[in-house]
Amino acid sequence: MYSTLKSGRSALALNFLLLLLLMVSLMALAGCSDDDNPAAPVPETFTRPADAAFAVRNGTQLNPIGTPGIFDADQDQAMLEFPLDFAVSPSVVITVEILDFIFSSGAPPGAFNVSFYEGDGLAGVADYDAGIALDTLAIASGERKTFNIDVTAQVAALRSGGATHIGLRFSNSSLGQLSIQADPVLTAGP
Repeated sequence: MYSTLKSGRSALALNFLLLLLLMVSLMALAGCSDDDNPAAPVPETFTRPADAAFAVRNGTQLNPIGTPGIFDADQDQAMLEFPLDFAVSPSVVITVEILDFIFSSGAPPGAFNVSFYEGDGLAGVADYDAGIALDTLAIASGERKTFNIDVTAQVAALRSGGATHIGLRFSNSSLGQLSIQADPVLTAGP
């Protein structure tokens, strides 16, 4: 009788292990993994400064690469280029601080255009008038303002075509001269 009980327990333990193995297999097939764990690590945020900055006045270089770009109505433009050397991200934002440094008291708020283009890391005269319109942004006379420009869709489109950089072109200010301040950055993250 003891040996029958012992073999019954062994069969029960074996059935339990088989059932457990089956449940784990089904969970794996259903996609249950550490990805479903809310305590799993979150991808890091990636921040990158511009590879190149360039400004033009009347079609010629206004300031050396690496210094803030200046742009105003019609003829003057500023370009920034950022590398696309980071993992695919659900959010990509470029942060730029703009200053209206030709203050005109009583002037109405101004606007300027932002376009994006496929860059090569060497922003320059060749990029003058490049790009597809992205947004028109407003700034008050004498104001210093930070803009967060969402380029998630544009980065995805450029990457699908094999691009290595995204360029932003600032142009057509309705105020006097505007200046890109400090260091513009691209941030990619969750």
